[in-house]
Amino acid sequence: MVELGIVGGRNSGKTTLVETLAKSLVGLGYRVATVKHTSHDHTFDQPGKDSHRHRRAGAGMTLAISSSELALFAVSTEVHRQLLMDAMATQFDICLVEGDRSAMRPKLLVTRNQEADELNFPGNIVAVYGPTLPEMQIPRFAFDDIDGLVTFIVRQYLTPSTEATGV
Repeated sequence: MVELGIVGGRNSGKTTLVETLAKSLVGLGYRVATVKHTSHDHTFDQPGKDSHRHRRAGAGMTLAISSSELALFAVSTEVHRQLLMDAMATQFDICLVEGDRSAMRPKLLVTRNQEADELNFPGNIVAVYGPTLPEMQIPRFAFDDIDGLVTFIVRQYLTPSTEATGV
């Protein structure tokens, strides 16, 4: 599974791009996972719920399962993150990771609402997407060129899917 980061400034369109890419890649037959990395500290589990009570009792990891969804609650550690990414790698072709600027995975930089001189470039940017297209020696895609961006991702990081190739 390839991991592809989606990074950019606040309100730059990262979530919209993740949604659009996921829909396009799934439409081409790829198995897509997503991760939302947030720098804000908040709890996803709710006090009073059984899963929350399990965690407060000392469980290092709690899985809540219903007939339609499941949720995993755990203390965020590098070991837990890597364990989950390794598990996802067996089931998905690509994981779009929104945020997490510091990771060394390849990243798309989304540039809406930013001037070229105020862009903060994290490491390992492989393409720029948005109306502010700084002069860089990497592929650049305007907001109206989602097809070009999807083609770039498929060619650079994915093997042709059986649905996309008709095999």
